[in-house]
Amino acid sequence: MSNNNEEAEKDREILIVEDDEMTLSVMERSFQTEEAQFRTTLGRSLKEALSLMEQSKFDAIVADYHLNDGTASALMSKAKDTPFVVVTSDDDPALAAHLVRNGVDEFVSKDAKLRFVNTLPIIVESAIERRREIENYKKEQKRFKELFENSSVLIQSLDGSGYLIYANSAWLRSLGYQETELNALHYLDVIHPFDHKYAKNLYTKIGPGVRINNVNLRFVDKKGDITYVNGTVNCTDDQRPFQIHGMFNNITEEVIAQKRLSRSEKKYRELVEMAEDTICRIDFKGYFRFVNEHGEELTGYDRRDLVGSHCLSLVDPNYKDQVARHYNDQHTNKKKSTYMEFPLITKGGKRVWVGQKTTEYKKGRFIRGYQLVVRDITEKKLAEEKILEQKKELEAQRDVLEEQNETIRENYDQLRKARISRRAVIIVLLLAVALFVLSEIFLEPLIEEYVDGNYAGLMLKGTIALLLKPLETFVENYLTKRSYKHIESSI
Repeated sequence: MSNNNEEAEKDREILIVEDDEMTLSVMERSFQTEEAQFRTTLGRSLKEALSLMEQSKFDAIVADYHLNDGTASALMSKAKDTPFVVVTSDDDPALAAHLVRNGVDEFVSKDAKLRFVNTLPIIVESAIERRREIENYKKEQKRFKELFENSSVLIQSLDGSGYLIYANSAWLRSLGYQETELNALHYLDVIHPFDHKYAKNLYTKIGPGVRINNVNLRFVDKKGDITYVNGTVNCTDDQRPFQIHGMFNNITEEVIAQKRLSRSEKKYRELVEMAEDTICRIDFKGYFRFVNEHGEELTGYDRRDLVGSHCLSLVDPNYKDQVARHYNDQHTNKKKSTYMEFPLITKGGKRVWVGQKTTEYKKGRFIRGYQLVVRDITEKKLAEEKILEQKKELEAQRDVLEEQNETIRENYDQLRKARISRRAVIIVLLLAVALFVLSEIFLEPLIEEYVDGNYAGLMLKGTIALLLKPLETFVENYLTKRSYKHIESSI
């Protein structure tokens, strides 16, 4: 990089304009020393110099002011951004002031012995360097201005009296003003009256080199609408007179969103406080971070004492392991919502059954813990226990009734069988009597007529007697079947 700069230094070309040949020659030699190292182009008249300037661009111009065919003012208007050094024997201060105002970098007095040429290369070098710095400064200024103008940040500058002297495009768009209106605006004109005291206090604190961060203000646009801003105010110590600069981010949307969120949270908190259920929040370690008013009624503890205590401290000791496993399972398996029932022990030692719904509690995109909605279900549990007891009593009574029914059925069956047996005996007895009568009247005389001896009649009676029991069994079975069919048809 330094080599490039050295090459550039050697290539610098100076236009020297002088109508006196000897003076021109001396001036030329002063720029051709080892220290100076300039290339020179000579112009012996105004006309020739103007022609040379049309043909080439020079790094600097050194010209005698009074030329035979005019003054160097004609060259100055053509030189534009080229460093320009005027050499003249005219000592008029008004002329020097005029030349400086019109862009001349240096004004050198020409003495009769031409000793001015000894310092001329240094003066030209200084003029070139100063012009280079000015150009760089202008470029930087232009770059910063472009950054300011294209930035979404609201940028403003105030003078020492508090009046606006600059505002970028974002500021003008946000507040609805034109650039031509700025000079008539005081900084309080664009700040909400509620913030005037705060803004005046800031204004009194600001001074050279002072910077104040995190400034929150309410700007008022041309229509009267509020724009919320946050930013920095500073006063640079390298400017005279002092200027106060402000850079602000438009946070109106964030403020409105925050207000809506605050209203929503307030409404939610009111609903939570008005809820009949106990609503509380615990962190991942199980410690209470919030308990609503109903929690005091449920547990008997002041909710300020509950916050910071562990949720398992309220659980019936016989159920602590079960409840802890439930929480662990929900956390491990990342369940969004669960439900469980368990008994609590209140401050007064009372055992209260609760039903608890546990859901993830999020703040923003992140899970911060769990929200518990707890309901007293003691009456429900007592009713369930009473129903269970009644059910057991009914089942016991049913067992007794079934035993009694079984006994009754057995007794009924025995009675029925006894009745059927009696009927069967009567029927068989009647049949036996009828058979004996028939055998005596009809069969026995026939047998005696054809068969000799008394044994045939006895055998007949014996046979009838032997058939009575099987006949009784047959009749009894028959009557039993008919009885069952009758019962089934009646059902």
